[in-house]
Amino acid sequence: MKRLMVRWAVLMLIPAAAFSDAFRSHLLNRDERLFCESDRLYLCVGVGRQEAEACLIDHFDEIYDSDCRAAVKAAKAQVAEIMTACQFDIDVRCSRMSYGSDLLACLGRHRSELSGFCRSQL
Repeated sequence: MKRLMVRWAVLMLIPAAAFSDAFRSHLLNRDERLFCESDRLYLCVGVGRQEAEACLIDHFDEIYDSDCRAAVKAAKAQVAEIMTACQFDIDVRCSRMSYGSDLLACLGRHRSELSGFCRSQL
């Protein structure tokens, strides 16, 4: 619990401008990531933070925390929309990326090259 409080305090010190970019590289916002911290540690052992969001989506049925479950459910829907809207761009620019945060990061790196419809979904 103490670790969670320390992480929360650190996150509160980060300026809001750091999170206001037009493109998000995370599926879950910082509060949702905190809700999911215990599930991430339990279900996604040995997985880095970026890959953890995709891991939580993969283990959706095993998530214990109800707030985390709700956040991951919304993230799954968001990913499905992005996958549909950006399928061509994914095939051309991010075909080697895995589902989830890695894929979003790849799309973010290629944002200026993406189709207009795909860009509008990010």
